[in-house]
Amino acid sequence: MRWTAYLLLALGAALPLYGQNNEVIFYEGFDDIPAGKIPEGWLSVGKLEVASFPSSTDKSLHIIDQGSGSGAKLNFDAQKKGVFSVEYSFLRKKGSSGGDVEILYIIGSHGDQPFNGVCVAMHPGGGFTYNDGGAWKEGEQIKDEEWHTFKYVINMDKNKWDLIYDDKEVATGVKFRGNIGDQLDTIIVSNYVDGGTNFEIYFNDIIIYSGTKRPIAVEAKDKLATTWGLIKNPATTASAQHGFRDF
Repeated sequence: MRWTAYLLLALGAALPLYGQNNEVIFYEGFDDIPAGKIPEGWLSVGKLEVASFPSSTDKSLHIIDQGSGSGAKLNFDAQKKGVFSVEYSFLRKKGSSGGDVEILYIIGSHGDQPFNGVCVAMHPGGGFTYNDGGAWKEGEQIKDEEWHTFKYVINMDKNKWDLIYDDKEVATGVKFRGNIGDQLDTIIVSNYVDGGTNFEIYFNDIIIYSGTKRPIAVEAKDKLATTWGLIKNPATTASAQHGFRDF
């Protein structure tokens, strides 16, 4: 109930914008987690922890792989029909190497393992690749030491998705990789399965929401600083997945 009170105070007349087409399914901004800790609910391997980067009030998830594998996975509410979107910020440190390392995958726990669904990976040439129906295709270059934004628009009814990188449309109508088992419900970040790579990366503001338009509290965080502060740094602890599901 306290979450409801915060939302009503912060959004006021904007509350109807939280409708069927832009409900938050999962969100993690890492700001309410002490630096050096692993986010609650994430299954992790290797060197992974919350860092005070880019600042102590705007934290991120820091992952270092030095050859033995390092990454994490976690579950979100299963999506079986309709359209939903995934957005996140990503930064890679200079000197990272290794190819075909997961950046952020959206997969189905009931489908082919270990990978299926929506897969975007780092490429040895410094860019990224994405999987289209089992075939890897070239994406864009990743400039190290800079924040980049990824967005996946996933259509469960058509078994296809669109990829947007730094507000540029990279590909549309991309086919899922493998058999998803009729649902997508799991996030995999970085090299969760095996080793053989060396990299240092950061993730920030991972959000999954229904529809294609990011909800108002996230979309207008600069204009609605009070709203963003109440949601991103609540006085009470959110759910184990640090989502908005406790309203």
